[in-house]
Amino acid sequence: MISNKNYLNAFNRQIDSIELNNSIQHKKDVLNAFTGTASGAVGGAIAGAKVGGPYGAIAGAAIGGTASYIGGQLDVYYNEMLRNDALDLTKDQFGYNLKNIQALPDTLAKISTYDKNNKIWPVLEYYTCTNQEKQALVNKMRYNGMTVMRIGRI
Repeated sequence: MISNKNYLNAFNRQIDSIELNNSIQHKKDVLNAFTGTASGAVGGAIAGAKVGGPYGAIAGAAIGGTASYIGGQLDVYYNEMLRNDALDLTKDQFGYNLKNIQALPDTLAKISTYDKNNKIWPVLEYYTCTNQEKQALVNKMRYNGMTVMRIGRI
């Protein structure tokens, strides 16, 4: 159909946009995981130093860095799963909509204008008014005149 002429082009553009957004989000997730690991290590070192001095700082940095690293990796993994699911959903919806468009009829079939009310041949009909209505029109023109509201000839 003409209304669905650019449907595939619109879908391809949407997929390109989603893939670009996913790529940028993935890079941001990795960067956040890296900086989160570093900040977790620093935070753990500060907390460990308060409790156990230099050895506590080393242990705190190791524990804080490891925990932040694992959390960051899980964030990257789960966000990637969600982005892939959104992309798959978009592709599936496109497929379903395309099937609906293909299922639409594009021609009329089994339709005819011939039935009890429609005749095969033309019908000439003549309309007129009653004699009383004809006389009313004659009297109107006789007593009121026929004003055309124009200067000129008939």
